[in-house]
Amino acid sequence: MTGSVAAERFERQDFADKLLEFNNGAWPDMEGLIRDIYVARVDKGRTILDVGVNHGNHLVQMAQTVGPTGHVIGFEAAPELVRRTLGSISAYYPDVADSVTIHNVAVSDKPGTAKFYFSKMNDSGLSGLADRSALHDGEVEEITVPVRLIDDYMDADFIARLDFAKVDIEGAEYDAFKGATKVLSRRPLMTFEWDTAAPTYFSYAPEDLFNLIRSYGYEIYDLFGFHYPTVEDLVTTRVWNFVAVPVGMSPTYAIEPSINTLRTAFPSFFTA
Repeated sequence: MTGSVAAERFERQDFADKLLEFNNGAWPDMEGLIRDIYVARVDKGRTILDVGVNHGNHLVQMAQTVGPTGHVIGFEAAPELVRRTLGSISAYYPDVADSVTIHNVAVSDKPGTAKFYFSKMNDSGLSGLADRSALHDGEVEEITVPVRLIDDYMDADFIARLDFAKVDIEGAEYDAFKGATKVLSRRPLMTFEWDTAAPTYFSYAPEDLFNLIRSYGYEIYDLFGFHYPTVEDLVTTRVWNFVAVPVGMSPTYAIEPSINTLRTAFPSFFTA
């Protein structure tokens, strides 16, 4: 990626180890790097899609980014997290209330109902549609939730103004993408979460997700600016947050905000 400090100075396979060593074993704030991208690249009056609202931290920031003439649509399967998010908006961010809509449903490629595993640990951030091993160290409540397609909630005006999407639903991203053809056809700049365990829990192969995203005219990068041109690159990754950059958009333009944050946070790392 031309212009990426990370990609110019390091090999992808070495970068994660070097950064972790430099930062005392801790990853940088990945959610903050995602935020930096949409804050810098989405204008007032546009729309954003937030799939996996959780506590609504991104949702609020997204609404502030698009302003009162824009709109953010969020999806969150856990009723408790929807209640907390709406309560937080009412109490602390009433100015964005009219700019957000939250749908209390899980998303996939077929409508219906499904088991949802609501985790009481990690601030409920591990909750999802699969009983993953990551949940087994804490209390989990099994609930039944409605499942819908993202496409069913996308009207023409929202799609026409859609500039950014975040998809982070603990492994269920591939099925969500299959039910979001209107979104993918629009080709907004998009961040998504993926790890190598997800295909096992949701019964698909890594190349299925890779080929689907590419088929809609995207190239895949990570938040550090490294390119993933093959599925082999994807399955050997050390990271879990990715950026789908529409073909025709400069990847430097798309990811530069997160790179600049890293450069500011770790100046000696990039100049040593």
